[in-house]
Amino acid sequence: MVNWRSTTTLIMFLLGLSVAISGIALFFAPPGSLVNAKLLGLPKATWELFHTTTSIAIVFFATLHVWFNRRALIIYFKKNYKELGVALLITGVLVASSLANAPPATWIDQVRLSIEDWWRTHYSGAKGFGQMTLTELCQKYGIPVNKAINYIKQKYGVTVSPNELLMTIAEKIGTSPAVIGGEIIALKTQTVQAKVTQSPTQTAQATKVIQTTAIQTVTQSPRATGTPTGGGPGGGAGYGMETLQQFCQQNGVPLQEAINYLKQKYGINVTPDMTIRDIAFSVGLKPYQLVQELTELGK
Repeated sequence: MVNWRSTTTLIMFLLGLSVAISGIALFFAPPGSLVNAKLLGLPKATWELFHTTTSIAIVFFATLHVWFNRRALIIYFKKNYKELGVALLITGVLVASSLANAPPATWIDQVRLSIEDWWRTHYSGAKGFGQMTLTELCQKYGIPVNKAINYIKQKYGVTVSPNELLMTIAEKIGTSPAVIGGEIIALKTQTVQAKVTQSPTQTAQATKVIQTTAIQTVTQSPRATGTPTGGGPGGGAGYGMETLQQFCQQNGVPLQEAINYLKQKYGINVTPDMTIRDIAFSVGLKPYQLVQELTELGK
């Protein structure tokens, strides 16, 4: 007959090892904006699923483990005061620093952000709009580079070069990479007018056409809708898989302004490390709809 007390202890050990492995992998994993990047042959979404599944399982078996060892635990609480104090102190510092966004939790987070920056610098796979050069975007969507350069010059009065990052171009013209990227993609459909020469009323109408077409193009693209673009499981790692902090950094949106906007409009408190997908679902929106609203803040 199976000894469930021993079995539970062994399962706890194996699950703890699994959670440790997946946790370390997620710490070093590429950011969600690099949709084709993998760590040890697996995309970040797969590591997240692995970590979530084992974490839920360990909660169940930890409960059984506590039940089977309840007498020993009661003795620890009653007699081992020094050990209990040390355990509470260590746990309290870790929990409190995380909730207060203070050291040592922030030190760990800084290391994580440095690792993500390394990935963005050295990985040459799929990129978000902000990390693409104008040439890369045009080549991806079959748009003549000169046509995009002329469009930016005529609409915004800014001269750009083919090798400039969209993030840099967006900063020059006072918008976000997602917006200018959408407008350039819309050139392929021939619905964006290269030069507006109408009256003020017609100009406003034409601008509306440009914005509408850009939004439609962005929301229909795999990245904006969350449609899988990578080759591995869970490949829908577009904006939805990015954290709010990553999205704001890449698209020129003030992070605190985005947090305040969500609080005022939807009455929810969000943190910088929440994903766009989770925030969108919590307020009843699709990720691309939330992206559109937040992008407006960066204009």
